[in-house]
Amino acid sequence: MSSDKTEKPTSQKLRQQRRDGQIPSHKNTAEAGSIIFATGILFLMLPALSVTALSMATVAWDSINGTWLEALRKIVPAISKLALLFLMSVALMAIFSLLLELLLNKFNFSARKLTPKFEKFNPFNNVKQLFSLDSLVSLLIKIVYFCFSLINLYFSIYNNTRDVISASTCGMRCLVGLYVNFLKINIGVFLLLCLCIGAADYIIQKRLFLRRNKMTKDEVKREYKTHEGDPHIKSARKSIAITDAMLPGPQQATHVIYGEQCLVAVIYHVGKTMGPFVIGTAKGPSVVRMCALYKELGIPTIFLPSVALDFFRMAELGNFLPPRSAHGMKKILQMAPSKA
Repeated sequence: MSSDKTEKPTSQKLRQQRRDGQIPSHKNTAEAGSIIFATGILFLMLPALSVTALSMATVAWDSINGTWLEALRKIVPAISKLALLFLMSVALMAIFSLLLELLLNKFNFSARKLTPKFEKFNPFNNVKQLFSLDSLVSLLIKIVYFCFSLINLYFSIYNNTRDVISASTCGMRCLVGLYVNFLKINIGVFLLLCLCIGAADYIIQKRLFLRRNKMTKDEVKREYKTHEGDPHIKSARKSIAITDAMLPGPQQATHVIYGEQCLVAVIYHVGKTMGPFVIGTAKGPSVVRMCALYKELGIPTIFLPSVALDFFRMAELGNFLPPRSAHGMKKILQMAPSKA
């Protein structure tokens, strides 16, 4: 049925959707990118954060026996350094998240998305959104996150149980090294999971967006007709039609050069024209039919495959051939006289 939406959305409709602010949702992809970037920033700033936090703890312990004002005066510089590092990291994360969102949305901005939508207050619409395909995909992604993280944590603990028991007898240094290595492995696996899910979500959301915007055959035909009515296209077609109407008829050709796959008809008078003027071309099966037509008109029809192919490649209807066609024209004149 023509009312079934089975056709892919046209480029014109996708552009209109983008102008209206309707673009694929890449929320999970943006979240994955932000998490990976934030982890990288914290990892790079970890030495400075550790030193600052340790100095703050040392000042706090040393100030226990002093007065409250002395302790405050000592601990404020340490806190300010730690706060400055955190603010710098938060600012970098915010800038990266903003740029990533703009990149995923192809720097698209629409004021229509900011207008309030009162249909969201309708409970029935909220229930429909709850069971929509987008919601189910988002729920599935969260389940994958949870299950994979749980399985990874279980196997990490299971495989390191003996090392934990052995490290407990050698003191704090062994335990610290063991748990730092444990955290590195688990964080690395989690970031790899984020990267895979983010890439998969980007592809899934793009396909879901195209699926939501499918069109019926009637809509595609209607849009095609509307596009064909574009003034620029009409103007170009009118110009081509005028050019074709002004071309001389086939009976005015003086030479016809053809090969097995192409044919070119030209007007050329020695010493009278600037060069061969193209009034007709043919390619493929129509070569035989056009060749017979020109022969019936009594126009010299010359079989020169190499010259015909060369002329066909540089021929434009209603235009003169370029100067490099002179060598081919010389061969043509040697083989047959021009039409009287």
